[in-house]
Amino acid sequence: MKKLLALLVAIAFAIIVPVNVLAAVTPTSGVDCSGSAASSTFCKERDANSTGNPLFGADGILTKAASILTIVTGIISMFIMTIAGLRFITSSGDPTKIESAKNAIIYSSIGLVVAIAGQAIVSLVLNNL
Repeated sequence: MKKLLALLVAIAFAIIVPVNVLAAVTPTSGVDCSGSAASSTFCKERDANSTGNPLFGADGILTKAASILTIVTGIISMFIMTIAGLRFITSSGDPTKIESAKNAIIYSSIGLVVAIAGQAIVSLVLNNL
């Protein structure tokens, strides 16, 4: 059980940390488009794209929907883990109840990791369109 939990935590960190690092730095963050540089092709394209597509990007509908879905999944997963923990505590040594509670904790942990990975993939894809 400890090995599985350690593996799930390691996978979560391996997915979350690089996405946050990649999202923090944009290659155009230090570009100054004032003065004579404003007429450059790069600045014109950047200004044309700054209106943003309502479906994609940091403020897009799909990004917000994925974020909301991840938050809801996280809340549900934590609720299921809490209930399974209580079932584990109150199992009174019954092997079937213990096994059922363990499975609920494992499956909700896996679901949480999948939801976080899905959020990371969606964010990575939509922010690079």
